Amino acid sequence: MALIAKPVLRLVISVKFDRDVVCCRFSTGGESVAVGLGDGSIHVVTHLTSKANVAHVLRAESERTPVTCIRYTPKESNTLLATYASGCVRKWHVTSNKCLSTVNTERIDTEGALTALDYRCDGEMYAVGGSDFIVRVFDSKTNKQVAALGPGKLHGIDNGVAPEGHTNRVFALAFHPSDPKTLVSGGWDKTVQVWDVEKKAPLAYFYGPFLGGNGLCINKAGEVLCGSYSDKKPLEIVKLPSLTPKQSFFNDPNDSSWIYACQFGKTPGKTGNIIVSAGTKENLIRIFSAAGRVLASHVHTASLFDLDLRHDDGMLAVAAASKELLLFAIRIPDEEEELLISSANMA
Repeated sequence: MALIAKPVLRLVISVKFDRDVVCCRFSTGGESVAVGLGDGSIHVVTHLTSKANVAHVLRAESERTPVTCIRYTPKESNTLLATYASGCVRKWHVTSNKCLSTVNTERIDTEGALTALDYRCDGEMYAVGGSDFIVRVFDSKTNKQVAALGPGKLHGIDNGVAPEGHTNRVFALAFHPSDPKTLVSGGWDKTVQVWDVEKKAPLAYFYGPFLGGNGLCINKAGEVLCGSYSDKKPLEIVKLPSLTPKQSFFNDPNDSSWIYACQFGKTPGKTGNIIVSAGTKENLIRIFSAAGRVLASHVHTASLFDLDLRHDDGMLAVAAASKELLLFAIRIPDEEEELLISSANMA
C-alpha cells in the first residue's frame, strides 16, 4: 500500500503584529503578502520563509479605521487597492510607500464602512460594497463611478419578488475570472446575487448564505464558492448562471465551522481545484479536494478572518484574530494519495 508522504498543510511562520490583523493578500507574483491592520495601516511582508519580515508600511496620515480588503492590481506586483472602514478606497504604490489615489465614497451619497472589494479580471474596473447595501463599480483609470447596483427591495424575497440588490451590508464581491461583465455579491441579507455590470442589471439570486467576510469565489467553470457564517451549509458551491446548488461541505453535524473566507485553488490539477476555508467557532482552516474530500485541517487558537492562496497554490496566507499572519506551505497530493488521506481522515 502506498504511504502518505509529507503533510499537505504545514505552518511555515507566524508573523506577529501589535494591532488586529483584518485581511491579507498575496502580491500578483507571490513574492510578498500585504496585511491590512485595524489601525488603518498595510504592512507588506516579504521573504516568505522563517525569515519573513515587514519591508513596507502603507499608511495615510488621516486614516485610523481598519483596512477591510486588499486586492493587488491584476498583472502587477507593485500596486494594490485597499478599502477602509472610513468609506475610502486607496491605491498604493508599494515600494515607494506612496498613495496614488483616494476615492471617498461618502461623497457619493453613501454612509459608513466599505467591507468588500474586487478587481475585474483585466484590471480595468473594480467594485466595492459595504454598509449602504449598494455595490458600486468604478473605472480603474479615472476612479469615476460607472454603476451603482442596488439597494434592494425590503421584504421582496418574502413576497416572492427578486431583491434586485442587497437589503443589508455587502461583505463579499467576486468578478468572474473570464467573463468581465459578470459580478457576484453577497452579505448579511443571506442572498448571493449575480449582476451584468455592462447592463447594470441583476441576473439571478440565491437565498441562503450569510456572508460576513471574504466568502465568495468564482472559478472559470462558473462555479461560485460561498462561505457562510452559519451552522447551516457553511460552505457550498452553486453554479452560474442560475445559481443552482451543486455541492455542500461540513455536512457532519459534529463537524461545524462558521466561515469568514474561502477560495478555489488557482491552478486546477487533474482532479480540479482544491478548496480552502477558514473561520470561527472551531477556528478551523481546512483544505478540500475538488471531490469534497478533506485533505488537511489546522485548528488555531483564535478566529480566522481572511485567507489567500498564492498564484501557484503552493502557499496559504491567513489573517488571524490573534494579531498574526499565518503562512502555510501547501503540497497538493495526487489522486491516489488523496484517496488514502480521505480514508485516514474517516478512520
